[in-house]
Amino acid sequence: MPFAWSLVAVAATVVLGLAVGRGSTAFDAAIAGRLGGPSPLVDALTLLTHPALMVFAMGLIAALTARTRPLLAVLAVAGPILAVSLNTWVLKPGFDRVYDDHLAYPSGHTTTLAAVLTVAVIAWPRVLAVAVPLVLVAGAAIVAAGYHYATDIVGATLWGPAAVTFLWGRSREPRPQRQYLEKRRSVAGSPGPVAQSSEGTTVRRYGHGGVRCVTWRRGDQRRRGRR
Repeated sequence: MPFAWSLVAVAATVVLGLAVGRGSTAFDAAIAGRLGGPSPLVDALTLLTHPALMVFAMGLIAALTARTRPLLAVLAVAGPILAVSLNTWVLKPGFDRVYDDHLAYPSGHTTTLAAVLTVAVIAWPRVLAVAVPLVLVAGAAIVAAGYHYATDIVGATLWGPAAVTFLWGRSREPRPQRQYLEKRRSVAGSPGPVAQSSEGTTVRRYGHGGVRCVTWRRGDQRRRGRR
C-alpha cells in the first residue's frame, strides 16, 4: 500500500509541475493575495522549516526509535535526505520554475518538513493530527513571506511524503527468500498427523524436508527422538 500510494503522489507531483509551467498561475496569485505580505508573525512561522530544526527533528525521531524500531530510525535520516536530494538535483532543474532568483518547484523547505513529519506519522500515527496543520501553516507562511508560489507548496506536500513512503514500503516488502523461509518454519513447527500402531504406540511427526521428530507412547512412558 505505501508503495502504490507513493507512485500516485509522484505522478501527481509531475502532473502539477507540468501544469503550472514556469511562472505564476491564477491560483497562485489568488492565494498570495489572500495571505497578504510579510510580517513578524509570518517570518516567525517560516522558521518551522529551518534546516537546523529539521536536522534536530530527524535526530530526535531516530533516537526515540533506534532501540525498538531500528529500521524506522534509519528512515528518519535517510527518508528526508533522499526526498531533498532528489528535489534539489532532479525535480527543480527538471521543472525549471523560477521564483525571483531561485528554482521553486517543488519547495525544498516544505519538502523537508513534509518528509520529516511523514516519518513521525509512520512512527506514531496520532501525530497526523498535528502534522497536517503544521505543514499548512508553514506553507502559508512561506507563500506570504514571498519565497514561493502556493503550487510550489502543494507539489512539495505531495513529493516529500511520497519519497519517504516509497523508501519505507520497499524496505518492508517481503523478499521471496524471506517468504520461503517463513513458510518453511511454519510448516516445520506445525504438528503432523497422529498415527496409532498395533502395539499402542502413538507417533506424531513434525518437520519438513526429511527432518522429523517422533514421539512414542507406551503406557505412561514417553520418549522423543530424531531420525
